[in-house]
Amino acid sequence: MSQNPFVVSLLLFFLILTLYLFSKNEKTKRIYQFLPLPFWCYFVPTVLASLKIIPYDLPLYSAIGRLFLPTCLFLLLIGTDLKTLFSVKSQSLLAMVYGSIGILVGGLFTYGLALKFLPTLWQEELWKGWGALSATWTGGSANMLAIKEITNISPSLFSNLIVTDTFVAYLWMAFLVYLSKYQNKLDAWLKAKPMEIPAEETSKSSSALIHKSYTQSLFETFFLLAVAFLCGSFFLYVSHWMPSLGSLITGFTWTVILATLIPLFLSQTPVKRLEQFGASSIGQFLLYLMLASIGARANLAHLGDAPLFILLGIIWALVHGLILLLLGRVSRIPLSLLATSSQANIGGTISAPIVASLYSKNLTSIGVLLATLGNIFGTYLGLLFSEVCRSILDLLK
Repeated sequence: MSQNPFVVSLLLFFLILTLYLFSKNEKTKRIYQFLPLPFWCYFVPTVLASLKIIPYDLPLYSAIGRLFLPTCLFLLLIGTDLKTLFSVKSQSLLAMVYGSIGILVGGLFTYGLALKFLPTLWQEELWKGWGALSATWTGGSANMLAIKEITNISPSLFSNLIVTDTFVAYLWMAFLVYLSKYQNKLDAWLKAKPMEIPAEETSKSSSALIHKSYTQSLFETFFLLAVAFLCGSFFLYVSHWMPSLGSLITGFTWTVILATLIPLFLSQTPVKRLEQFGASSIGQFLLYLMLASIGARANLAHLGDAPLFILLGIIWALVHGLILLLLGRVSRIPLSLLATSSQANIGGTISAPIVASLYSKNLTSIGVLLATLGNIFGTYLGLLFSEVCRSILDLLK
């Protein structure tokens, strides 16, 4: 087993590349229909580390997380079309807000259950884990990793969170697909208003928000990486000079904030053209490398409590759904929009359009837009929820 950081980096790189190619191969991609690529990027290094094929603990892993996260956020957000995002109809935005409220209420309810039923081993750290889950269930994997790095979640707890996120997200998607059969009956109960159809230009322009595969030259790839890592390093450097605000808004939190806001600002300038070189695709690949480096620090022995975590996650999703339905009835929002916003929360940019299209072909673009909005705000909601959960824990002591 090599301890050389360069060798381990190459191993992780080729591992992620192999898993990615398998996800595109006609013969092997069926496996990813049940467990998505991010799960395998995390789980396979965990197995390899448990078998002592790769080192269990290496300073390289922490370095990858700290440097890759701001770089990854820059690449994922630089192509954002804010004009298109904020052209989303009011009903859709309201459904997304209701979905996020449901996530926060469900999180508070299950946090109380977790403090009571989970072993003492986790209780001092649960506020971090629940903050990370609320971030990924209002945004996506990048938001979850941001909270993980900010709050320094232990690898053992993060393993349970990854498993919970994967299983609950896919179970919830299956439930929403099943629910589409009863769309008319539930719309009658919701007393839904006629659905707002997105404008044609919004449908077309929203396609720019979907991560695409690009054919790019080696020069373009290295140019993108050089720009992104330079910006990521700049964010890290500047964050050292930023003031601490409370216990969570400290150095690395400022790094995440800068890596979120500055790319959004630059996306309104000619710098947005970096997306034409495949910025979001490379950002996604770096995200997988980050997951691999975190997975290598995990321990399979700590997954004994995973079934209880999954059960709490399912209860969390059900509370979210109940809140969404009740608030949707008050505002007379159709089930199609409620389901789309729910999947945009718990699923993300890939699965939200799929669920949306089952309810109405006109909603595919709305699914992309709502999931992208979640990616922008998910980290901030996760930070807020982490602080709330920690305050609850302090009150109970």
